[in-house]
Amino acid sequence: MVSDRNRIVVFTDDRMGTGPEELGKLLLRNFLKTIIRDKLLPRKIVCYNQGVRLGTQGSPVLEELFELAKNGVELLFCGTCLDYYKSKDKLAVGKINNMGEIAKTLFEAGSIVAP
Repeated sequence: MVSDRNRIVVFTDDRMGTGPEELGKLLLRNFLKTIIRDKLLPRKIVCYNQGVRLGTQGSPVLEELFELAKNGVELLFCGTCLDYYKSKDKLAVGKINNMGEIAKTLFEAGSIVAP
């Protein structure tokens, strides 16, 4: 297990990369599965902009996010973004945060991974 418990992962989209949507979503799911399997667990995962979709009902990565939460990873979702996408009531995992808490989390991080 990699031991940097002050590592934060940031998702600003519901996929990885800029290629085809289907490929980007597959890559993101594989990334989450890999960090679970290899115990590369961050302290927190922060999601904003389209990244908040990852934690909402119907997301293809909910199982992975529940597993991460079960392993002590805190999952934070931007409330402004959830409001914008009219998804606040659809958040299925993690907790809603404001930009003040998100900014504090990012500035206090030992390292930030933005896949």
